[in-house]
Amino acid sequence: MSSVRLLAPLQFAMSYYLRRIDWPLVFLAALGCYLLPSLLIGTISMSLFKESGEAAPGASTLLLLLFVLPPIFSGWFTARLAKELPKLQVGVVGLLGTGYSLIVRSNTFGTALALAALMFALVCLGAFVRLRWRRSDDA
Repeated sequence: MSSVRLLAPLQFAMSYYLRRIDWPLVFLAALGCYLLPSLLIGTISMSLFKESGEAAPGASTLLLLLFVLPPIFSGWFTARLAKELPKLQVGVVGLLGTGYSLIVRSNTFGTALALAALMFALVCLGAFVRLRWRRSDDA
């Protein structure tokens, strides 16, 4: 009975924050910045690499940009459109994107974990840039 009393404030805090998250915005950011770019990356990579396995000129740069830009944009987009608690919503989008990247990429566990940490850091970078600009916009 005492453990239930100890967990009650935690349950209240979790439900309070979960109700304040703008879920349509979170899912729009996750869909637009993770699912669609991964389909785009697959399509472009199939067209850039020839049947012989050689890459077209500039293919590695384009694929790198397609890997780096979507997480940065998802953090910026979510922080830009969030009405309240933008850092929390960016964190949720980052966790969804990180989970998606762990599921989609079939690498070794260590490599997948490093890529997931990199993607979460890029989401936070995008949010940091937007929230830094927001201060100068509001002043």
